[in-house]
Amino acid sequence: MKIFCQVCGAELEVDYVGRENLCPNCGSYLHSCIQCEFYDPDAHNQCREPMAEYVPEKDIFNFCTFFSPKKTPPLAKKQKKIDPDEVLKKLLGDENK
Repeated sequence: MKIFCQVCGAELEVDYVGRENLCPNCGSYLHSCIQCEFYDPDAHNQCREPMAEYVPEKDIFNFCTFFSPKKTPPLAKKQKKIDPDEVLKKLLGDENK
């Protein structure tokens, strides 16, 4: 199966992702929360799988039975959230000047 390391972005061809498997490019654990399709930094416990137990360290191997390797390339780093009030001030000009 084809997966992507979510740390370095390397495309990897693997048969199985075990707890001790490392990315050959950057050395990151492949069976970790940040490499899982359920990982979501904005979700409760940073996981979209409601039955999964809390894992405090997201970047090291774990024993989660719900683990499913992410098969898509990593997203770009999250950008700063847009404040609608700031956008309006920039568009309309600051009336307090």
